[in-house]
Amino acid sequence: MHHVASEGYANHRILCVDDEESVVEALRRNLSDRYVVDTALSAAAALELLKRGHTYAVVVTDMRMPEMNGARLLELIREQFPTTTRMLLTGFSEIEAAIEAVNKGQLFRFLTKPCPPDDLVAAVRAGVEQHRLLTAEKELLERTLNGCVQMLTELMAAAQPGVPNSALAARKLAHRLGCMVGLSNTWHIELGAVVAQLARVTMPDHVIEHLDPGANLEQKQREVIRRCLQLGERLLSSIPRLERVRELLLAAYGLDDQPSLDSAGYRESSLLRMILDYQTLLESYGNSWGVLKFMRSQPTLYDPELLSALEQYCAPHPNRLVMQLPLDSLQPGMELASDATDRVSHAVLMHKGTELTLPVLERLKGYGAAIGVNEPISVYPVPRSTPEAKH
Repeated sequence: MHHVASEGYANHRILCVDDEESVVEALRRNLSDRYVVDTALSAAAALELLKRGHTYAVVVTDMRMPEMNGARLLELIREQFPTTTRMLLTGFSEIEAAIEAVNKGQLFRFLTKPCPPDDLVAAVRAGVEQHRLLTAEKELLERTLNGCVQMLTELMAAAQPGVPNSALAARKLAHRLGCMVGLSNTWHIELGAVVAQLARVTMPDHVIEHLDPGANLEQKQREVIRRCLQLGERLLSSIPRLERVRELLLAAYGLDDQPSLDSAGYRESSLLRMILDYQTLLESYGNSWGVLKFMRSQPTLYDPELLSALEQYCAPHPNRLVMQLPLDSLQPGMELASDATDRVSHAVLMHKGTELTLPVLERLKGYGAAIGVNEPISVYPVPRSTPEAKH
């Protein structure tokens, strides 16, 4: 059910959940003059609204409902929508369960029934403010991280080909796959993919060989990998909140001696491991078809849903526009539709799929001035801005 509030409050949406329609209607009446109020008569209906893309500042749910209780519903919401403020309505007999939910970090506040209207409004107002603060912090953090990582990888791409380009490709892949599998937040996976690629600069060749999927890592090699990952983390040590990135990296390589990730975290680490394996294997196979064939032969290593998303991402797009342009007409944001090669030996200068960021483009033009580049160059045009592409 959807109800529109008075003008001026449309940017604050509240979801009220209870299996009794009279209860949610009472909650709606008390809140609808201040907020947009949606109601759901079950946990499943509430989750369906969230899956449709509705963003809620606050979710208020009853504790006792059939099939799934309110505490479990809020736990799922916390995992998928961490900035949504969560509140629980409880009866006196459910106080202990509510306290346990608070201690587990599943909710912002619990309210006892019957809840006076003034108390409800005050609690929701505090919840909206909490949501605003968390959202502002999240946006600032993501913008800061994205800006710093973009600067680091692009500068390295301009100074040294190879790994930095892999870092840009890994970051792009992490963002796209994260969106495809329904993750509401992908920055920590993107950052993990970049850090892992940059850390490989310091790895000895014999250690890199053992990064292939399924390889048994001896203790010394595991320690070298751990140190390299930690080095990559220190490269970004001036940016706060990297603890989860480190946890995802160590879990992705099976190096977390004291696991602390929840089920959602392990799914993210599985996605990160698949991305890193894909990037590593791509260097050996040279094409995504060979990599995907190998990955499909390793059913115990990759989550079928995640692998299916990767296959969909790698599938050819026959209707995708390809432009043939001279070097001087290339623009930042384009992507190479085929390898860029030099005129003399036809050696590969930049691989298909490389995004032409400004530093990468300047480097390609430098090749053109020094040794010549085969023209025209096949590129995909700058993609249109979509919600999926935004950070």
